[in-house]
Amino acid sequence: MNGCGNLTHDSHDKLTVNMRIALVVGGILVPLLLLNYNFGTYSFWLFVGSVMAFFVGIFGNGKHNDFPYFICNVCKGGMLDSKSLIEKFGKYNAGLIEYSLKKADFGEKKCPICEEKMKIIPLEYSTIHFASGLPIPIPIPSGGKIELDGCHDCSMIWFDSAEMDYVASSTKLKRDRMTEKTSRSSNKSIFECSELDCKKQVMYKSKYCYTHRELSKES
Repeated sequence: MNGCGNLTHDSHDKLTVNMRIALVVGGILVPLLLLNYNFGTYSFWLFVGSVMAFFVGIFGNGKHNDFPYFICNVCKGGMLDSKSLIEKFGKYNAGLIEYSLKKADFGEKKCPICEEKMKIIPLEYSTIHFASGLPIPIPIPSGGKIELDGCHDCSMIWFDSAEMDYVASSTKLKRDRMTEKTSRSSNKSIFECSELDCKKQVMYKSKYCYTHRELSKES
């Protein structure tokens, strides 16, 4: 972000050409291989799956949320607006992110759209994956913390590389209140006022200096 690379606007969740080829080839090869074995119950469902993969590779996009949004060509970060948040993550997670944006503090990064200061949104996410290579799949909980960047003015949310996947695959998403509290109590960084051509310093991640903060209230 901020001069990293050009932003592309496309349906990034659709199947690529290589994915389509793999599904079509797999849909053809699996039935041929099954002809050499007894056609039992397991083989039947494998056959059904291969047929479905074949048709998805030809006719489908394989994704239910195939919609356009911004992606950086260089760092592979992504940017979503309010509508895209709902389509990508559902109403609950989208609402949580937008609510957290209102409560968050301003950071150093500027919005690629309006060039206003963006807020830092600390979040915690939880996921469940299944251990592979075992006779019985065992669910294993995992998770972590991420910090999104959001624009309070144009409601754009920026996701660094992989952060979008973390949110999309999360089983539970919530505000990281501990990081919020620590940031507000210990961060004494000095930034410049967001007003054009104003070089006055701003304390505690505010958006404007004292003068322009008062002018914005009057307007």
